Amino acid sequence: PFGCSVGLNGRYRNYVSVPRSSDFQFPGETELSIEMWIMPNKTTESHKSYGGTIVSKYNRGRMGQFFMHLEQSGDLFFHRETPPWGLRSSGVHIPPGVYTHVAVSYGGGRSKLYINGTLRGSQKEGPQ
Repeated sequence: PFGCSVGLNGRYRNYVSVPRSSDFQFPGETELSIEMWIMPNKTTESHKSYGGTIVSKYNRGRMGQFFMHLEQSGDLFFHRETPPWGLRSSGVHIPPGVYTHVAVSYGGGRSKLYINGTLRGSQKEGPQ
């Protein structure tokens, strides 16, 4: 029913596991783009957590690793396993209960982070 997408219902520990593949290796200066629509759950008194890992191919210290994380503050954080060790959204928080388009890219020596199509963070990064 979803075509080329995955729908998650927001229950505790919902995730998709993709088998290991060289298609998800981005070492050195390999360009990459990752995008998705997210809708974080609203926080309630009984369920205070907000945020968490959105996408990850991460094993600390290995080349080609990355993750995107929604912090409890609502900031979006993208990390490639290379200095300066992460890029945080600037001045825009992801609201709970609302669909938001998020995207990150790496190419030309820069990582970029977009929220709803607007550049919200950019920094120079070296190859992994």
